[in-house]
Amino acid sequence: MGLILSAGEDSMDRIELPSSLKETSARISRGIVFIIFVFMISFNYECEAGKRYKIVILPFKDNTRMNLGEMIPDVLRSTVTQTGYFEAVDRNKIYEAVIEVLPSDLIKIDNTKREGGAFTAEQIDLFARLDMKRVQKFSKRLKADYAVRGAASQFADSLRIDAEIISVKNNKSLGFVSVEGVPEELLTKMLNELSGEITKFCRSLNAYDDALGIMGMYNQGQYTFNVTEKKLKELLSITRDTIGIHAVLMTLYFSEIRSAENTMLHRGGESPPQGGAYSGGSRGESRG
Repeated sequence: MGLILSAGEDSMDRIELPSSLKETSARISRGIVFIIFVFMISFNYECEAGKRYKIVILPFKDNTRMNLGEMIPDVLRSTVTQTGYFEAVDRNKIYEAVIEVLPSDLIKIDNTKREGGAFTAEQIDLFARLDMKRVQKFSKRLKADYAVRGAASQFADSLRIDAEIISVKNNKSLGFVSVEGVPEELLTKMLNELSGEITKFCRSLNAYDDALGIMGMYNQGQYTFNVTEKKLKELLSITRDTIGIHAVLMTLYFSEIRSAENTMLHRGGESPPQGGAYSGGSRGESRG
């Protein structure tokens, strides 16, 4: 007799398997139990499938005299939102939060914005020099996951934009990304590249959590096997910490094998085990 785990049940169901599947089924069942055990230990919270990370983009220090201090973050808020990975905090909400945490001797409330809602050059410079504690404080009030600040510099005919990515939760700088080009390419190329670099950087940091979210969508029947495998392999290509992603991939493969087994039993006239996320037909054929 082969033992097969019926997910969601407190006991093991005994069913009759074809002789060619007895040993394979037992081995797969033990593997499923082990993978799920490891998976659940490390995953002690509910997956937020499709989560969008909230990001605060501050004015950039403009060393070019091209009035880029607010134009750069305004464009970035749009481009990072279009990636579907981030939710950019509105500029006016950032203004309000900053006013609340800055001492009145540093910035006057009545003079916070000039006509058109823009910061003055002096105030943008103040943003660039804010210490990590203040950045973390107002970003946390906005319930942001990340904050981004930076600078634009010009060297002869070349333009360079540097962006610092800050973890609001951990109150520390995570690193920098940079793009270079000519001023004429600022809107058509450079800011799109910068947005891509910021997204790639954060996706690499969040790869394991995102993998769990993808697996959650698969378990809910929202992703097919092929879609899930493709998304997980995409995560592998952007992160150095591949162990966690490989563990999730193994869980996916074991789950698909189990689904294939159930399909074979069902076609052979046997009733597949009832209950649990892993029972039913092959998910490679489910809706995507």
